[in-house]
Amino acid sequence: MFLCLCVLFSSCSHAEQKEIYAKDIIKQLAKGKNVTITNKIIMDDLDFTAVDNPQPLNSTSIQDVVKGNVFFVNCVFMGKVTACDNTQKIPIYTKFNENLVFQQCDFRGECDFQMAVVMGASSFVQSKFRKKANFNNFVVLGKDTYFSEIEAEDSFSMNYASFGGNFIIMDGKFQKDLSLQNATINGKLLANGLLCSANAEFDMISVHGRAIFNYSQVEKQASFIQSRFFDDADFIGIKFAEFTYENAYFYGLLRFDDKEYPCSRKYEELLKNE
Repeated sequence: MFLCLCVLFSSCSHAEQKEIYAKDIIKQLAKGKNVTITNKIIMDDLDFTAVDNPQPLNSTSIQDVVKGNVFFVNCVFMGKVTACDNTQKIPIYTKFNENLVFQQCDFRGECDFQMAVVMGASSFVQSKFRKKANFNNFVVLGKDTYFSEIEAEDSFSMNYASFGGNFIIMDGKFQKDLSLQNATINGKLLANGLLCSANAEFDMISVHGRAIFNYSQVEKQASFIQSRFFDDADFIGIKFAEFTYENAYFYGLLRFDDKEYPCSRKYEELLKNE
């Protein structure tokens, strides 16, 4: 159903866009309703913590709960889009009880989903991030998380993010640093076809399913220090200006263009046996 809805909404992506304001969206979310918005220009900041349905997260922070599905397709966000508020004495973060989708969207301001929790699936397919995008500690418990074919003009970070299923970031374009340090992926990681004009940081990442980086390009440093790959990992056709991998462990098959390593050992130990 989730994928069917995404395909259905994408068919409307070339319609004329009309202007709306964030307060009207927040009103619907505050009532617990599903929100589906296509072909709109949101003129001001969209702050999900303004839904004002708070629950204690722990002794030092609050979690605002969005009860319904959230679908944005082919929308332009002129202001900041955020799911956290760190300006208060007690920080406020956001929990999405259903699915969270921003498909083919254009984020003109900063995008901040740090500490957000999505109970369903999430997709940002073919979206553009013009300024900094912060998904640190972003948690998705659904089967799949799609960030494929995104474009990021500024830094894009998902440090300490956690995905309950597969994480798909294939064919993404990043003009500045891409960082997934300390991220946990319980399913597959599909990161093939990445184009990174700066650094790509995968240090201390844990991937429990197959990891695919085939034909990805990193113009500066691709870093996998202390990373853990518990299934097969493919690096076929990669172009990394610098490849660092100290203390990286591969517990399944490790594949390059002309090499295949079947051993469950540190990468540098495998190379010593060549």
